[in-house]
Amino acid sequence: MEKLNEVTNIYDIKEIEKLKKLESFGMGKENKGYLYILKYKTNDNLDTIKIGVSIDPYKRISNLSRTTKNYGFAKITKFAIIAPHLNYYKSERKMHKYYEEKRKIGCEVFNVPFEDACNKAKDLLFKEKIPILDYYDIEYKFYQPTPLCDCINLKTKTMIEISKNCGNMSLSIFMAIFSHYNKLLKYSCVSYNILANETKMSRNTICKYAKKLNDSGYLIIKSGKFNKEDMQNSSNAYFLSKKIIKDNSL
Repeated sequence: MEKLNEVTNIYDIKEIEKLKKLESFGMGKENKGYLYILKYKTNDNLDTIKIGVSIDPYKRISNLSRTTKNYGFAKITKFAIIAPHLNYYKSERKMHKYYEEKRKIGCEVFNVPFEDACNKAKDLLFKEKIPILDYYDIEYKFYQPTPLCDCINLKTKTMIEISKNCGNMSLSIFMAIFSHYNKLLKYSCVSYNILANETKMSRNTICKYAKKLNDSGYLIIKSGKFNKEDMQNSSNAYFLSKKIIKDNSL
């Protein structure tokens, strides 16, 4: 295995069994997946690759290696696996669009050098890298603000539990934070000024009761960092606990 960069690994087809160690994911836009690039050895010796995505690279590439004859190819010789990420379908579309003129009609196969595609992939990926639940313990330097959302509901049972254990003030703070919750990103990012305007509470009060929610396990607060480019602090990110996400199907 060769490591091209921090997100791309290149394998010889003889190393395909190593893919069994990679994590596989479920279907859906909120789950992660892999972008892969296959290198074919063709009968006409042209540079030929396939660019696709999969939630289970081992199963996908194993199947493709058995069906290459359907495309008229001799065999797969190498393949690149790009680290799993949420916007993997968008990464695939960007790669396909970039090489559109080199595409074979009706399939995901392109007459492009394998090395060229691998190098291009690293320029297109992770521009929308999104923190999710697995990354609770990672420190982020910046957060993207999340807009007000009124299409996500919290179950009464959850609200009663928060009020009972943390008080009504904490519940008001929680609901204000939750109103900015992004289901795809799995967090709310909102400034104290916005929360103060929406709850009619002071910054100190918001800090006090947000901390109580954090200490009680309903929120996980990641403090914003100083942004040197804008010369100002970025807003906190508020992750919901796994229990709340599970209980409310978020």
